[in-house]
Amino acid sequence: MPVARFINTVINEGREEQVLTYLSSFTYSGLEKDGNRLYIPHNGWQKELNWKEYTFEDLGFPVTQTKSIRRTSKMIELDIIQ
Repeated sequence: MPVARFINTVINEGREEQVLTYLSSFTYSGLEKDGNRLYIPHNGWQKELNWKEYTFEDLGFPVTQTKSIRRTSKMIELDIIQ
């Protein structure tokens, strides 16, 4: 399964305390282009790992490769437990 991973690492190598006000973000366009789907497990009482299938548009991510430009600030967060 193809996976994209993006990690920001910040190390203060100085002696003084610093304030971090910004980290760069990661953008990958075209996730939905081949009809890709995202499967998210939903857990409930006696109903663990109830997988639901979503298109990216179902989750509020518009198609990025259209004739008109659309912008979105929607975000989905996945916690990966290793």
